[in-house]
Formats: sequence, C-alpha cells, structure tokens
Amino acid sequence: MMQRHQTLSHYVRTSFKSWLVWIFFSLFFGNLGITHVFAHAVLDRQFIAPGQTFHLSIAIGHGCDGSGTTRVSVTIPEGIIVTKVDALARFKSQTRIVKFEKPWAGSQGQITEGIKEITWSEGLLTDKSRGEFGFEFLASADLKLDQVLSFPVVQICEQGERRWVEEASNAEARAKLKAPAPILTIVKKEQAHLDIRNARSRVTPNGAPVAGGYVTIRNLSDKADRLIAATVAVSDRVEIHEMSMSDGVMRMRALDNGLEIPAGATIELKAGSYHLMFIKPKRALTEGEWIDGSLTFERGGLVHLRFKVDGMGGNQQGHAHAHAH
Repeated sequence: MMQRHQTLSHYVRTSFKSWLVWIFFSLFFGNLGITHVFAHAVLDRQFIAPGQTFHLSIAIGHGCDGSGTTRVSVTIPEGIIVTKVDALARFKSQTRIVKFEKPWAGSQGQITEGIKEITWSEGLLTDKSRGEFGFEFLASADLKLDQVLSFPVVQICEQGERRWVEEASNAEARAKLKAPAPILTIVKKEQAHLDIRNARSRVTPNGAPVAGGYVTIRNLSDKADRLIAATVAVSDRVEIHEMSMSDGVMRMRALDNGLEIPAGATIELKAGSYHLMFIKPKRALTEGEWIDGSLTFERGGLVHLRFKVDGMGGNQQGHAHAHAH
C-alpha cells in the first residue's frame, strides 16, 4: 500500500511538473523567432466609419519572383468616394471615373459618379523594396455597419504580374485564399481608430489549465485607448497578462487595469510578453479551428473577432489577414 501511495504521489508530482513545463514553453517561448515573408498587398488600416474621411495606403512588399514592380492598380468599391490621390516621386497616377451603381451620400449631397480605378505607372519599385500607394477618400454615410469592402489590386512587374483580387465571405475562407484582395470593414465612429490583426491561439492538450491568446492592436488616433476586457467561446474567463523574464526568473502578472494602447502605437500581444490568458478552457484547442471571441476597449467599445488556432510551430505573429469583424 505504501509503495502504491509513493508511486501515485510521484505521478502527481511528475504530471504537475509536466504541466508547468508545457505552460512555460507555450506562453513564453511559443513562436519567438519565427518570421513571415510579407507576401500580400496590404492596407494600412482595417476599419473605417460611415461619413468620415480617411487616408488609405496600399503596401506592396515585393516584386514578381525577382522582377521589379512597374504598375499598381486598385479598384475602388461602391460607397468609397476618392477625393485625392497621392503624388509619388517614382510613379505617375491616373484615374478612371465611372457612374456609380447608385447615388451615394457625399459631404455636400448625393454623389452619382466618381473614381472607380487608380493606377500608378511609369515607375519602378525594385523587387526587394516596399512601396506604398495611397489616396484620401470619404466613406459614404450610406455604408452599413459590419459591411466588408474589397479593394482588388493588380501588380504588374517587369516580368509577370500579381493579382490580389480573390474574395471570400468570411475570415476562415479568406485565410485560405492564395491572393486575397485587401479589405476594409465598416464600424462605428468610435472604433475606426483601431486596427486589430493576427488573432491567434495555439493547440492545447486535453485538460490544459490555460491557453494563450495573441493579437496585434494598432491605435491610429492621437488619443490613447485601453484594452480592458476580452472573451473567448472556449473559456468562461479571459485575463490580460504580462509575462517577462528578469534575472533568469519568469514573472507573470494579470493587468487588472487593462493594457494601454498609446496614441499612434502598435502593441503586439505575443508569446513571452503581453498576452491573453484563457482560464480553464472547456476543451482542447485543435489546430486549424477558429474560435469566437471579443475585445473591449475603453474608447472603442466591443470588437468581435475570431482566433485562429495554430500548431505549436505555427506563427501567430505574421499572418497578413485581419480576423476581426
């Protein structure tokens, strides 16, 4: 009997140590050091609000298999009224004006025609260079909340081309696209300063006491905001944590007052730093699944999003698509 008791005690101690090792590895080392090649046409913001004026840049991160970019075109969706196109030193711009499918509310009444396509050409962006192609626009007050707008981009190179034009109806489907068109989502005015991307978690074994949540948050405004709460469907409680290593000792603390997102700053919740802690998940998290969740901000309010579950070797930091809505 004594021998069995000792064996059981040893098993409990060993299992507990195994959980500690797993938690430490998952939340601190996780995916540190893994990089992602910038491989899409990406917009520099994610949310816009009806009736507001914005500046939008399309970032091109590479050429076509070693060939430099000579031309970039973007198709403008209905409800976006372009007011100014950026002048670029290395490219000339031209626009194509069409009659809108329906009149849209503008700053001084109904607008019936406008710019449908912008093209920057007669220049060269070398293969390894990153370029930005921008314009100002008014988001019509007629646009509906939660509406998703696609901005198909065609990139012509010295040899070959890239067509970032594929569209899908939801985040899961968009993540599977090889050449997705950049998108914007229509939100409330108080949320338009937020840019929330790369919502990720990681697989967990059965019975795991915690799971991690990771996301990149950018504050585009001149005023600070604060992440004050989060939810996730697989756990009844989510805490905002900070993890750090000091003098060889790992320290973790809950941020009871939330996490400040300074004006103009980008905060990345990631392994070994700020992160979300899913307390006592109701089940194991499986690679490739999507989990419903939300973030609540002091100024921005409630923002719904979905977390993509990566494998232990996955990359929660570098995915180019936005998964908030």
